[in-house]
Formats: sequence, C-alpha cells, structure tokens
Amino acid sequence: MLNLKVNALRDIKNDVVEVLEKAEVEGCLEEAEILICEAFNINRLEIYAGDYKPSANQLKKLSAWLQKRCQHIPLGYVINKAFFYGNEFYVDEGVLIPRCETEVLVDSVLNLFKDKGLSEKMIVDIGTGCGNIAISLTKHLSSCKIMATDICPKAISVAKKNVNKFGLEANIALLQGDLFESLENYRGKIDAIVSNPPYISQVEMDVLSKDVKHEPYISLYGGRNGLDFYERFFQEAADYLTDDGLIFFEIGCKQGNAARALCEASSSFSFLKIIKDYRQLDRVICCRKN
Repeated sequence: MLNLKVNALRDIKNDVVEVLEKAEVEGCLEEAEILICEAFNINRLEIYAGDYKPSANQLKKLSAWLQKRCQHIPLGYVINKAFFYGNEFYVDEGVLIPRCETEVLVDSVLNLFKDKGLSEKMIVDIGTGCGNIAISLTKHLSSCKIMATDICPKAISVAKKNVNKFGLEANIALLQGDLFESLENYRGKIDAIVSNPPYISQVEMDVLSKDVKHEPYISLYGGRNGLDFYERFFQEAADYLTDDGLIFFEIGCKQGNAARALCEASSSFSFLKIIKDYRQLDRVICCRKN
C-alpha cells in the first residue's frame, strides 16, 4: 500500500492516481482529487496551490480510504457521502448509492404535479434507501405529505439520518416493511407512489462491475428477468391508491416495453408515458389508476 508522506499535494495526488490506476479504478484523476479533498478538508484548487501541508492523521486517513477504494469498495461508501439533486446525502453499505439517472424520476413527479397544480397530496416513496427521493420531493412539494418505506432496517436508519440532517422530521414519515406491508392504514388514500425498485436481471447481475457488487443485493436484484417488483406492484397497488392515483417507477433502460405491457395487462391501471434519461434511454414509467 502507498506510503504517503508530507509532500506537495500535487505529488500526493499523482501517487494516489498511480495507485488507483494499478487497481483499475475508473476516473482515477477525479477520484484522487475527491479522496484528497475529503481526507484533508480542502477544495480542489488547494491541491494545485502547493502550500497546504496535511497532518499525519490526514495522511493516515487518506491511505486507509485509498486501500478501501483499491478493493473496489464504492467511493460513496468510503467517504460516506453521495450527491443527488443538488444535495449531499449520507450513505453507507446498507443502502444503494444514488445515481444521477434517478434524478429523472424526481423530475417526472415534480413536472406532473406542477403541470396539474397538484398540492396537499399524499406521496409514498417505496424502497427509499438513503431517503434521497423522498427528501428531494419534500424540498419542492412542501405542502404534500410524504411517506418513505423500506424493507431493510439499515436503510430506514440511514434515511432517518438524512431526514434529520435536512430538518424534515415533521415532513417525512419513515415506515419499515415489504412493499405495502407498512401501509395498511392508508388503503385508498395514497395519491402517488414513486419508487426506484430493484430491477437488475440475473444475466445483468452476473456481469456487474466490481464496485456495484458491493452494493446491497436486495436493492439490485429484480428476479430472473428483473421485473419481479413491477409484477407484484401491478397486482397489489390499486387498493392503496386514490381514484386516478399516479405511479412513477424507475426502470432499466431495456425494460420500457415489458413494464408497459405489465401495466396494460392490468385492469387497474392505464399507461401514461415512458420518460427518457439524459442519454435518451428509457428510465421512468408513469401510469394512472383506472
């Protein structure tokens, strides 16, 4: 492992890049800068200014983080931090790390609510993970009641940390349970359900990157064809939604047709649209209760 010394930050940065490259970590320069900035509590410009001298403890922290990253533990878990929709969230091994593609899911909800002038509605985020979706929605739909559920106690604990961090304890209710298990008291009362469910198929699971394989299996694996969650949802959700209740799901980039077929095969839902992400790939399906 790298024996870091008190050298010029540019030299430390170059050493970190070299180690990451040998470990076949992608985006080595950017990651080296992030690790150094987080370990030393400085900004990127200071790396190149040449006048900052890290302490022995800071060098020790950087070395420990670098060792983890070379084991392909995701960067978010190493620094316990991820960014989503303009905000910083605490993350650890108990939750999926938020992706920028999921911001399209938040946009989809916000755009539809604003277009229709919807307010004071009840929205449920199923499989909340670190709470990034629920918190992002709450910041823009303050009049709505938001509930966030997850099957995993560890995820609820992480989500609670983030809800508390943003001071939204009075705005977001956290409930533990599988799918609708914790929502029995809200049958027929939910106006919209939003979810980024596990949707990776068995074939895709077998070829995941080393980094992604460190993330929670339960948050990734969606069954043999990746559609287990959607199949269950379209069978069970109607009882919990209000008339004309809305659903917004993130989907795999090749699952648009299959997800739409599941919706249209259900007598309880009507398909609205599929929304593409920044790379013009299918990313969100929107449906309405009949």
